[in-house]
Amino acid sequence: YEVIALDFQVMSTSSFESEQSFVTDFSGELLEAVDDFPGEIEKQLQEFADGSAKVTTLNALFKVISKWCGMLERPPVLIIDEVDTATNNQVFIDFLAQLRAYYLKRPMSATFQSVILAGVYDVLCFCSVVFWSPYAARTAAPNVLPMTSPVMIPFEDFPADSNMTKSSVPIFS
Repeated sequence: YEVIALDFQVMSTSSFESEQSFVTDFSGELLEAVDDFPGEIEKQLQEFADGSAKVTTLNALFKVISKWCGMLERPPVLIIDEVDTATNNQVFIDFLAQLRAYYLKRPMSATFQSVILAGVYDVLCFCSVVFWSPYAARTAAPNVLPMTSPVMIPFEDFPADSNMTKSSVPIFS
């Protein structure tokens, strides 16, 4: 797997004030977390990060991320620690909605194979907002797994009768 580990703890409150500021700061964090972006992808992310991009939206960011994910030899896994620092931020909810939308479009668009959201607090509250209800969160993303402590669980350790597959989106808290 190509693991991309980010920490929202380093993003300030202003990072979540607007879509543009989130895209700018998130792009900067991606550039720091990944050593070897292809030239065109690195250039586009750098333009987001330094504010010189003509369009700085989540949609534009996800198009670049999708293009990059399609270039990777190994399946990309996104890990975001301290997601609970982003609570009550509409921009973060919009970001989660984009993650979900691209995940559902995987047959047509490349994206992260898995997304792991980690934090001190239960991330189900984020899912209930993105998926509109706790019931919908469990049916639309049945692999949301609340845990009492951060634990990485290998895919092979999930019970065979669960819906967990290597292409599932586990969310850990």
